[in-house]
Amino acid sequence: MTFGRQAALILGSALFIKLFFLPAPLLGHFGSYQVTNAMMAERMLDGGAANFFIPRTNLILDGKPAMHLLYYPFASLFAAGIHAVTGIRIDFLGRLQAALFMLLSGWLIALIGRRLFNERAGLAAAFLFSFFPMNLILGISFQNESLALFLMLAGFTVCLTPSAVSAFMGGLCFSLALIARIHFITAAPFFAFLYLFGFGRPRFRELFLFAAAALAPLSAWYAHLWILQHQFPDSVQTSMFSQAGDGRILKPSLLLNGAFYKRLSEVILGSWMTPVVLPIVLAAAAAVKSKEEKLLLAGLAGTLTVIVLLPQKVNDHPFYLAHSLPFAAMLAAGWIDRHLLRRRVGTLVMTAAFLLFTLRFFLPPALSAYREAVDVVGLGKAADRIIPTDSFLIAQHGSAPDLLYYSGRKGGTLMLENRSPDELAADFSELLSRGADYLLISEPEKLRSHRLFSLFLDETYANIPLPAGIRGLLYALKEKKV
Repeated sequence: MTFGRQAALILGSALFIKLFFLPAPLLGHFGSYQVTNAMMAERMLDGGAANFFIPRTNLILDGKPAMHLLYYPFASLFAAGIHAVTGIRIDFLGRLQAALFMLLSGWLIALIGRRLFNERAGLAAAFLFSFFPMNLILGISFQNESLALFLMLAGFTVCLTPSAVSAFMGGLCFSLALIARIHFITAAPFFAFLYLFGFGRPRFRELFLFAAAALAPLSAWYAHLWILQHQFPDSVQTSMFSQAGDGRILKPSLLLNGAFYKRLSEVILGSWMTPVVLPIVLAAAAAVKSKEEKLLLAGLAGTLTVIVLLPQKVNDHPFYLAHSLPFAAMLAAGWIDRHLLRRRVGTLVMTAAFLLFTLRFFLPPALSAYREAVDVVGLGKAADRIIPTDSFLIAQHGSAPDLLYYSGRKGGTLMLENRSPDELAADFSELLSRGADYLLISEPEKLRSHRLFSLFLDETYANIPLPAGIRGLLYALKEKKV
Protein backbone atom coordinates (compact mmCIF):
# COMPACT_ATOMS: atom_id res chain seq x y z
CA MET A 1 0.00 0.00 0.00
CA THR A 2 1.38 3.42 -0.94
CA PHE A 3 2.23 6.14 1.54
CA GLY A 4 -0.75 8.23 0.43
CA ARG A 5 -3.22 5.38 0.87
CA GLN A 6 -1.87 4.48 4.30
CA ALA A 7 -2.09 8.11 5.39
CA ALA A 8 -5.64 8.32 4.03
CA LEU A 9 -6.60 5.20 6.00
CA ILE A 10 -5.23 6.66 9.24
CA LEU A 11 -6.74 10.11 8.76
CA GLY A 12 -10.02 8.70 7.44
CA SER A 13 -10.36 6.46 10.51
CA ALA A 14 -9.93 9.44 12.84
CA LEU A 15 -12.48 11.42 10.81
CA PHE A 16 -14.93 8.50 10.88
CA ILE A 17 -14.91 8.50 14.70
CA LYS A 18 -15.70 12.21 14.73
CA LEU A 19 -18.65 11.91 12.31
CA PHE A 20 -20.91 10.54 15.06
CA PHE A 21 -20.49 13.72 17.10
CA LEU A 22 -20.67 16.43 14.45
CA PRO A 23 -24.50 16.74 14.63
CA ALA A 24 -24.36 17.25 18.42
CA PRO A 25 -25.51 20.60 19.81
CA LEU A 26 -22.90 22.97 21.24
CA LEU A 27 -23.34 21.83 24.82
CA GLY A 28 -21.35 19.96 27.41
CA HIS A 29 -17.54 20.00 27.16
CA PHE A 30 -16.45 23.65 26.78
CA GLY A 31 -19.88 24.41 25.37
CA SER A 32 -19.67 28.08 26.32
CA TYR A 33 -16.55 28.49 24.14
CA GLN A 34 -18.21 26.76 21.23
CA VAL A 35 -21.52 28.57 21.41
CA THR A 36 -19.70 31.91 21.56
CA ASN A 37 -18.11 31.09 18.21
CA ALA A 38 -21.53 30.10 16.85
CA MET A 39 -22.94 33.44 17.98
CA MET A 40 -20.10 35.28 16.25
CA ALA A 41 -20.90 33.38 13.05
CA GLU A 42 -24.53 34.50 13.26
CA ARG A 43 -23.56 38.11 13.86
CA MET A 44 -21.34 38.01 10.75
CA LEU A 45 -24.51 37.34 8.77
CA ASP A 46 -26.48 40.24 10.27
CA GLY A 47 -25.48 42.42 7.32
CA GLY A 48 -22.68 44.83 6.62
CA ALA A 49 -19.01 44.18 5.93
CA ALA A 50 -18.00 45.58 9.35
CA ASN A 51 -19.51 42.52 11.03
CA PHE A 52 -16.74 40.40 9.53
CA PHE A 53 -14.09 42.49 11.27
CA ILE A 54 -15.76 43.11 14.63
CA PRO A 55 -16.40 39.82 16.48
CA ARG A 56 -19.77 40.12 18.25
CA THR A 57 -21.99 37.76 20.24
CA ASN A 58 -25.70 37.62 21.16
CA LEU A 59 -25.05 39.25 24.54
CA ILE A 60 -26.32 42.81 24.63
CA LEU A 61 -24.16 45.56 26.16
CA ASP A 62 -24.89 49.26 25.81
CA GLY A 63 -27.81 48.37 23.55
CA LYS A 64 -25.66 46.53 21.00
CA PRO A 65 -24.29 43.00 20.53
CA ALA A 66 -21.22 42.69 22.74
CA MET A 67 -17.74 42.64 21.21
CA HIS A 68 -15.53 39.60 21.85
CA LEU A 69 -12.03 40.96 21.30
CA LEU A 70 -9.79 37.99 22.01
CA TYR A 71 -9.02 36.49 18.60
CA TYR A 72 -10.30 36.56 15.05
CA PRO A 73 -12.99 33.85 14.82
CA PHE A 74 -11.83 32.08 11.67
CA ALA A 75 -13.94 29.08 12.63
CA SER A 76 -17.00 31.34 12.76
CA LEU A 77 -16.11 32.83 9.37
CA PHE A 78 -15.94 29.33 7.86
CA ALA A 79 -19.32 28.34 9.34
CA ALA A 80 -20.97 31.62 8.38
CA GLY A 81 -19.73 31.44 4.80
CA ILE A 82 -20.85 27.85 4.22
CA HIS A 83 -24.17 28.49 5.97
CA ALA A 84 -24.86 31.49 3.73
CA VAL A 85 -24.43 29.30 0.65
CA THR A 86 -25.98 26.02 1.81
CA GLY A 87 -28.28 26.82 4.73
CA ILE A 88 -26.70 24.01 6.77
CA ARG A 89 -26.87 24.57 10.55
CA ILE A 90 -24.10 26.77 11.92
CA ASP A 91 -23.41 24.52 14.92
CA PHE A 92 -22.88 21.51 12.63
CA LEU A 93 -20.62 23.51 10.31
CA GLY A 94 -18.59 24.73 13.27
CA ARG A 95 -17.86 21.17 14.36
CA LEU A 96 -17.26 20.15 10.74
CA GLN A 97 -14.58 22.77 10.18
CA ALA A 98 -12.73 21.46 13.24
CA ALA A 99 -12.80 17.90 11.87
CA LEU A 100 -11.62 18.98 8.42
CA PHE A 101 -8.75 21.14 9.64
CA MET A 102 -7.63 18.42 12.03
CA LEU A 103 -7.58 15.99 9.10
CA LEU A 104 -5.52 18.45 7.03
CA SER A 105 -3.16 18.96 9.96
CA GLY A 106 -2.65 15.20 10.18
CA TRP A 107 -1.78 15.10 6.48
CA LEU A 108 0.80 17.87 6.90
CA ILE A 109 2.34 16.01 9.84
CA ALA A 110 2.62 12.87 7.72
CA LEU A 111 4.43 14.86 5.02
CA ILE A 112 6.71 16.62 7.50
CA GLY A 113 7.52 13.38 9.30
CA ARG A 114 8.38 11.71 6.00
CA ARG A 115 10.68 14.59 5.10
CA LEU A 116 12.43 14.73 8.47
CA PHE A 117 12.73 10.94 8.95
CA ASN A 118 11.06 8.51 6.53
CA GLU A 119 7.64 7.29 5.41
CA ARG A 120 7.14 4.95 8.38
CA ALA A 121 7.84 7.73 10.85
CA GLY A 122 5.57 10.11 8.96
CA LEU A 123 2.70 7.65 9.16
CA ALA A 124 3.37 6.95 12.85
CA ALA A 125 3.38 10.69 13.58
CA ALA A 126 0.08 11.17 11.73
CA PHE A 127 -1.44 8.26 13.66
CA LEU A 128 -0.36 9.58 17.06
CA PHE A 129 -1.40 13.14 16.28
CA SER A 130 -4.79 12.15 14.88
CA PHE A 131 -5.66 9.86 17.81
CA PHE A 132 -4.39 11.91 20.74
CA PRO A 133 -7.58 12.29 22.85
CA MET A 134 -7.16 16.06 22.98
CA ASN A 135 -7.02 16.29 19.19
CA LEU A 136 -10.08 14.08 18.76
CA ILE A 137 -11.94 16.36 21.16
CA LEU A 138 -10.75 19.51 19.40
CA GLY A 139 -11.67 17.88 16.09
CA ILE A 140 -15.36 18.05 17.05
CA SER A 141 -15.23 21.41 18.84
CA PHE A 142 -16.45 24.69 17.33
CA GLN A 143 -13.24 26.51 18.23
CA ASN A 144 -10.23 28.00 16.46
CA GLU A 145 -7.73 25.38 17.66
CA SER A 146 -7.90 22.96 14.71
CA LEU A 147 -7.62 25.74 12.18
CA ALA A 148 -4.77 27.38 14.10
CA LEU A 149 -2.90 24.06 14.23
CA PHE A 150 -3.30 23.72 10.47
CA LEU A 151 -1.96 27.23 9.88
CA MET A 152 1.03 26.66 12.17
CA LEU A 153 1.84 23.38 10.43
CA ALA A 154 1.38 25.00 7.01
CA GLY A 155 4.00 27.53 8.07
CA PHE A 156 6.25 24.68 9.23
CA THR A 157 5.82 22.86 5.91
CA VAL A 158 6.57 25.92 3.79
CA CYS A 159 9.59 26.93 5.84
CA LEU A 160 11.29 23.56 5.38
CA THR A 161 12.27 24.79 1.91
CA PRO A 162 14.80 27.59 2.52
CA SER A 163 14.02 30.62 0.36
CA ALA A 164 12.90 34.20 0.78
CA VAL A 165 9.45 33.43 -0.61
CA SER A 166 8.90 30.40 1.64
CA ALA A 167 10.06 32.37 4.69
CA PHE A 168 7.62 35.15 3.92
CA MET A 169 4.72 32.77 3.24
CA GLY A 170 5.55 30.73 6.33
CA GLY A 171 5.53 33.91 8.41
CA LEU A 172 2.09 34.83 7.06
CA CYS A 173 0.73 31.38 7.94
CA PHE A 174 2.17 31.63 11.44
CA SER A 175 0.75 35.14 11.84
CA LEU A 176 -2.75 33.90 11.01
CA ALA A 177 -2.28 31.07 13.51
CA LEU A 178 -1.39 33.68 16.16
CA ILE A 179 -4.39 35.84 15.27
CA ALA A 180 -6.52 32.73 15.75
CA ARG A 181 -4.80 31.66 19.02
CA ILE A 182 -2.18 34.05 20.38
CA HIS A 183 -0.61 31.54 22.78
CA PHE A 184 0.75 29.71 19.72
CA ILE A 185 3.47 32.35 19.88
CA THR A 186 5.33 29.93 22.16
CA ALA A 187 6.10 27.99 18.96
CA ALA A 188 8.25 30.93 17.77
CA PRO A 189 11.49 29.42 19.20
CA PHE A 190 11.00 26.49 16.84
CA PHE A 191 11.01 28.72 13.76
CA ALA A 192 14.00 30.67 15.10
CA PHE A 193 15.86 27.37 15.65
CA LEU A 194 14.96 26.26 12.13
CA TYR A 195 16.50 29.30 10.46
CA LEU A 196 19.50 29.49 12.76
CA PHE A 197 20.50 25.82 12.88
CA GLY A 198 18.26 23.83 10.55
CA PHE A 199 19.91 24.45 7.20
CA GLY A 200 23.62 23.98 7.88
CA ARG A 201 24.27 27.68 8.35
CA PRO A 202 22.25 30.56 9.85
CA ARG A 203 19.85 32.11 7.38
CA PHE A 204 19.33 35.56 8.87
CA ARG A 205 17.60 37.06 5.84
CA GLU A 206 14.93 34.36 5.81
CA LEU A 207 14.49 34.67 9.58
CA PHE A 208 14.00 38.42 9.22
CA LEU A 209 11.45 37.95 6.43
CA PHE A 210 9.61 35.31 8.46
CA ALA A 211 9.47 37.58 11.53
CA ALA A 212 8.35 40.59 9.49
CA ALA A 213 5.59 38.61 7.77
CA ALA A 214 4.47 37.19 11.11
CA LEU A 215 4.47 40.47 13.03
CA ALA A 216 2.81 42.77 10.49
CA PRO A 217 -0.70 41.20 10.33
CA LEU A 218 -0.58 40.36 14.03
CA SER A 219 0.28 43.94 14.99
CA ALA A 220 -2.44 45.29 12.71
CA TRP A 221 -5.03 42.97 14.28
CA TYR A 222 -4.19 43.96 17.84
CA ALA A 223 -4.09 47.63 16.91
CA HIS A 224 -7.61 47.14 15.54
CA LEU A 225 -8.74 45.51 18.80
CA TRP A 226 -7.16 48.31 20.85
CA ILE A 227 -9.03 50.95 18.85
CA LEU A 228 -12.33 49.08 19.19
CA GLN A 229 -11.91 48.68 22.94
CA HIS A 230 -11.26 52.39 23.44
CA GLN A 231 -13.93 53.57 20.99
CA PHE A 232 -16.70 51.37 22.43
CA PRO A 233 -15.66 50.52 26.02
CA ASP A 234 -19.23 49.82 27.17
CA SER A 235 -19.83 47.26 24.41
CA VAL A 236 -16.81 45.03 25.15
CA GLN A 237 -17.69 41.62 26.57
CA THR A 238 -14.05 40.60 26.93
CA SER A 239 -10.72 41.51 25.36
CA MET A 240 -7.10 40.42 25.29
CA PHE A 241 -6.08 43.63 27.03
CA SER A 242 -8.54 43.31 29.90
CA GLN A 243 -7.64 39.66 30.45
CA ALA A 244 -3.93 40.50 30.50
CA GLY A 245 -4.70 43.08 33.17
CA ASP A 246 -6.56 40.52 35.27
CA GLY A 247 -3.33 38.77 36.27
CA ARG A 248 -3.84 35.70 34.08
CA ILE A 249 -0.31 35.97 32.65
CA LEU A 250 2.67 34.81 34.73
CA LYS A 251 0.76 33.85 37.87
CA PRO A 252 3.47 32.83 40.37
CA SER A 253 1.01 31.97 43.13
CA LEU A 254 -0.49 29.20 40.98
CA LEU A 255 2.95 27.84 40.08
CA LEU A 256 3.62 27.41 43.82
CA ASN A 257 0.34 25.58 44.40
CA GLY A 258 0.45 21.78 44.63
CA ALA A 259 -3.11 21.50 43.29
CA PHE A 260 -1.94 23.04 40.01
CA TYR A 261 0.60 20.26 39.46
CA LYS A 262 -1.95 17.60 40.36
CA ARG A 263 -4.28 19.04 37.74
CA LEU A 264 -1.42 19.30 35.22
CA SER A 265 -0.41 15.66 35.74
CA GLU A 266 -4.02 14.58 35.17
CA VAL A 267 -4.08 16.46 31.88
CA ILE A 268 -0.66 15.21 30.72
CA LEU A 269 -1.45 11.57 31.49
CA GLY A 270 -5.01 11.95 30.27
CA SER A 271 -6.25 13.79 27.21
CA TRP A 272 -2.90 15.36 26.29
CA MET A 273 -0.64 12.41 25.56
CA THR A 274 -1.87 9.35 27.52
CA PRO A 275 0.35 7.14 29.73
CA VAL A 276 1.38 5.18 26.61
CA VAL A 277 2.94 7.96 24.53
CA LEU A 278 4.35 10.17 27.29
CA PRO A 279 7.19 7.73 28.21
CA ILE A 280 8.08 7.43 24.53
CA VAL A 281 8.28 11.21 24.15
CA LEU A 282 10.48 11.43 27.25
CA ALA A 283 12.75 8.65 25.95
CA ALA A 284 12.96 10.34 22.55
CA ALA A 285 13.78 13.70 24.16
CA ALA A 286 16.54 12.11 26.26
CA ALA A 287 18.09 10.42 23.22
CA VAL A 288 18.02 13.36 20.80
CA LYS A 289 20.99 13.31 18.41
CA SER A 290 20.08 14.35 14.89
CA LYS A 291 19.42 17.88 13.68
CA GLU A 292 15.81 16.94 12.97
CA GLU A 293 15.24 15.65 16.50
CA LYS A 294 16.79 18.78 17.99
CA LEU A 295 14.47 20.87 15.83
CA LEU A 296 11.38 19.04 17.11
CA LEU A 297 12.62 19.18 20.69
CA ALA A 298 12.98 22.96 20.35
CA GLY A 299 9.37 23.12 19.19
CA LEU A 300 8.14 20.93 22.04
CA ALA A 301 10.12 22.82 24.69
CA GLY A 302 9.01 26.20 23.35
CA THR A 303 5.31 25.36 23.23
CA LEU A 304 5.40 23.91 26.75
CA THR A 305 6.47 27.29 28.14
CA VAL A 306 2.78 28.14 27.96
CA ILE A 307 2.52 26.25 31.27
CA VAL A 308 4.66 28.91 32.94
CA LEU A 309 3.37 31.90 30.96
CA LEU A 310 -0.34 31.07 31.24
CA PRO A 311 -0.74 28.64 34.14
CA GLN A 312 -4.31 29.71 34.91
CA LYS A 313 -5.37 29.14 31.31
CA VAL A 314 -3.70 25.72 31.20
CA ASN A 315 -5.29 24.81 34.53
CA ASP A 316 -8.78 25.78 33.35
CA HIS A 317 -8.52 24.85 29.67
CA PRO A 318 -6.18 21.92 28.86
CA PHE A 319 -6.48 22.60 25.13
CA TYR A 320 -3.93 25.39 25.63
CA LEU A 321 -1.38 22.56 25.32
CA ALA A 322 -2.65 21.36 21.93
CA HIS A 323 -0.05 23.20 19.86
CA SER A 324 2.70 21.12 21.49
CA LEU A 325 1.21 17.86 20.18
CA PRO A 326 2.54 18.07 16.58
CA PHE A 327 6.10 18.27 17.88
CA ALA A 328 5.50 15.52 20.44
CA ALA A 329 3.95 13.23 17.81
CA MET A 330 6.84 13.61 15.37
CA LEU A 331 9.50 13.29 18.07
CA ALA A 332 7.85 10.10 19.38
CA ALA A 333 7.41 8.76 15.83
CA GLY A 334 11.13 9.02 15.17
CA TRP A 335 11.86 6.95 18.30
CA ILE A 336 9.12 4.44 17.47
CA ASP A 337 10.52 3.99 13.97
CA ARG A 338 13.98 3.19 15.34
CA HIS A 339 13.02 0.99 18.28
CA LEU A 340 9.52 -0.42 17.92
CA LEU A 341 8.06 -0.65 14.41
CA ARG A 342 10.15 -3.66 13.48
CA ARG A 343 8.79 -5.52 16.51
CA ARG A 344 5.30 -6.45 15.39
CA VAL A 345 4.01 -7.69 18.75
CA GLY A 346 5.31 -4.65 20.60
CA THR A 347 3.78 -2.32 18.02
CA LEU A 348 0.39 -4.02 18.27
CA VAL A 349 0.40 -3.92 22.07
CA MET A 350 1.36 -0.26 22.15
CA THR A 351 -1.25 0.63 19.52
CA ALA A 352 -4.03 -1.24 21.33
CA ALA A 353 -3.15 0.33 24.68
CA PHE A 354 -2.95 3.80 23.14
CA LEU A 355 -6.36 3.47 21.47
CA LEU A 356 -7.96 2.20 24.68
CA PHE A 357 -6.69 5.24 26.57
CA THR A 358 -7.82 7.44 23.69
CA LEU A 359 -11.37 6.16 23.94
CA ARG A 360 -11.28 6.50 27.73
CA PHE A 361 -10.43 10.19 27.58
CA PHE A 362 -12.31 11.10 24.39
CA LEU A 363 -15.75 9.57 24.80
CA PRO A 364 -16.92 11.25 28.06
CA PRO A 365 -16.45 14.83 26.79
CA ALA A 366 -17.67 13.87 23.32
CA LEU A 367 -20.90 12.37 24.71
CA SER A 368 -21.51 15.24 27.13
CA ALA A 369 -23.21 17.32 24.44
CA TYR A 370 -25.93 14.71 23.91
CA ARG A 371 -26.65 14.38 27.62
CA GLU A 372 -27.87 17.98 27.81
CA ALA A 373 -29.42 18.25 24.36
CA VAL A 374 -33.09 17.68 25.15
CA ASP A 375 -33.39 20.25 27.94
CA VAL A 376 -31.52 23.12 26.33
CA VAL A 377 -32.25 22.70 22.62
CA GLY A 378 -35.89 21.77 23.18
CA LEU A 379 -36.45 24.65 25.60
CA GLY A 380 -34.68 27.06 23.27
CA LYS A 381 -36.81 26.05 20.30
CA ALA A 382 -39.98 26.33 22.38
CA ALA A 383 -39.03 29.83 23.51
CA ASP A 384 -38.20 30.78 19.93
CA ARG A 385 -41.79 30.01 18.92
CA ILE A 386 -43.25 32.09 21.77
CA ILE A 387 -40.99 35.13 22.20
CA PRO A 388 -41.05 38.00 19.66
CA THR A 389 -37.93 38.12 17.50
CA ASP A 390 -36.65 41.50 18.70
CA SER A 391 -37.06 40.72 22.42
CA PHE A 392 -34.25 41.04 24.98
CA LEU A 393 -34.12 37.59 26.61
CA ILE A 394 -32.44 36.63 29.86
CA ALA A 395 -31.54 32.95 29.44
CA GLN A 396 -30.43 30.84 32.40
CA HIS A 397 -28.46 27.64 31.93
CA GLY A 398 -25.50 27.22 34.26
CA SER A 399 -22.91 29.87 33.40
CA ALA A 400 -23.06 29.37 29.61
CA PRO A 401 -24.88 31.38 26.93
CA ASP A 402 -25.99 28.23 25.08
CA LEU A 403 -29.69 28.62 25.89
CA LEU A 404 -29.60 32.18 24.56
CA TYR A 405 -28.13 30.89 21.30
CA TYR A 406 -30.62 28.04 20.88
CA SER A 407 -33.48 30.45 21.62
CA GLY A 408 -32.34 32.50 18.64
CA ARG A 409 -32.41 35.70 20.65
CA LYS A 410 -30.09 38.44 21.86
CA GLY A 411 -29.93 39.41 25.52
CA GLY A 412 -28.08 38.29 28.62
CA THR A 413 -27.49 35.36 30.94
CA LEU A 414 -28.34 34.90 34.61
CA MET A 415 -26.27 32.59 36.79
CA LEU A 416 -28.04 30.94 39.73
CA GLU A 417 -25.30 28.68 41.01
CA ASN A 418 -22.94 29.98 43.71
CA ARG A 419 -24.72 33.34 43.92
CA SER A 420 -25.76 34.99 47.17
CA PRO A 421 -29.24 36.59 47.37
CA ASP A 422 -27.71 40.05 47.08
CA GLU A 423 -25.56 39.09 44.10
CA LEU A 424 -28.51 37.45 42.35
CA ALA A 425 -30.74 40.47 42.95
CA ALA A 426 -28.03 42.80 41.65
CA ASP A 427 -27.48 40.68 38.52
CA PHE A 428 -31.21 40.59 37.77
CA SER A 429 -31.67 44.32 38.36
CA GLU A 430 -28.76 45.11 36.04
CA LEU A 431 -30.31 43.00 33.26
CA LEU A 432 -33.68 44.67 33.80
CA SER A 433 -32.03 48.07 33.47
CA ARG A 434 -30.72 47.00 30.05
CA GLY A 435 -34.28 46.43 28.83
CA ALA A 436 -34.92 42.74 29.43
CA ASP A 437 -38.31 41.52 28.17
CA TYR A 438 -38.34 37.84 29.15
CA LEU A 439 -36.62 35.49 31.58
CA LEU A 440 -36.13 31.85 30.52
CA ILE A 441 -35.11 29.36 33.23
CA SER A 442 -33.74 25.94 32.22
CA GLU A 443 -33.18 24.65 35.76
CA PRO A 444 -36.32 25.27 37.86
CA GLU A 445 -34.91 23.36 40.82
CA LYS A 446 -31.98 25.77 41.06
CA LEU A 447 -34.36 28.70 40.91
CA ARG A 448 -36.50 27.21 43.70
CA SER A 449 -33.38 26.86 45.85
CA HIS A 450 -33.30 30.68 45.86
CA ARG A 451 -36.61 30.80 47.72
CA LEU A 452 -37.04 34.56 48.04
CA PHE A 453 -36.01 35.33 44.46
CA SER A 454 -38.26 32.55 43.14
CA LEU A 455 -41.19 33.87 45.17
CA PHE A 456 -40.50 37.39 43.91
CA LEU A 457 -40.64 36.24 40.28
CA ASP A 458 -43.85 34.24 40.78
CA GLU A 459 -45.61 37.11 42.54
CA THR A 460 -44.39 39.87 40.25
CA TYR A 461 -44.31 38.59 36.66
CA ALA A 462 -46.62 36.59 34.41
CA ASN A 463 -45.55 32.99 33.96
CA ILE A 464 -45.99 31.96 30.32
CA PRO A 465 -46.93 28.27 29.84
CA LEU A 466 -44.47 26.17 27.86
CA PRO A 467 -45.48 23.25 25.59
CA ALA A 468 -46.11 19.88 27.22
CA GLY A 469 -42.95 17.92 27.86
CA ILE A 470 -40.70 21.00 27.91
CA ARG A 471 -38.92 21.49 31.20
CA GLY A 472 -38.35 25.11 32.20
CA LEU A 473 -39.96 28.39 33.19
CA LEU A 474 -40.68 31.51 31.13
CA TYR A 475 -41.50 34.88 32.69
CA ALA A 476 -42.76 37.96 30.83
CA LEU A 477 -40.90 40.79 32.54
CA LYS A 478 -43.00 43.54 30.95
CA GLU A 479 -46.24 41.93 32.19
CA LYS A 480 -46.37 42.56 35.93
CA LYS A 481 -49.16 41.06 37.99
CA VAL A 482 -51.56 43.50 39.55
